[in-house]
Amino acid sequence: FTWCLRYWHMIGVNVLFGLLFVHMARALYYSSYNKKGVWNIGFVLYLLVMGEAFTGYILPWHQMSY
Repeated sequence: FTWCLRYWHMIGVNVLFGLLFVHMARALYYSSYNKKGVWNIGFVLYLLVMGEAFTGYILPWHQMSY
C-alpha cells in the first residue's frame, strides 16, 4: 500500500513543477514581469519551491542523494 502513496506523491510533485513552469512561461509571454512586486513575490516563491524540492530529494538519504 505504501508504494501506491509514494507513487501518487511522485506524480503530484511532477504535476506541481509542470504547472509551475507553465505558469512561468505564461507570465513571460504576457510580460507580467514588468510589475516589480509581482516579479519579486514570484521569484521568492520559486526559490522556496526549489528549496523544498532539494530537501525532498536529499531527505531519504538514498544512494542518489549523495
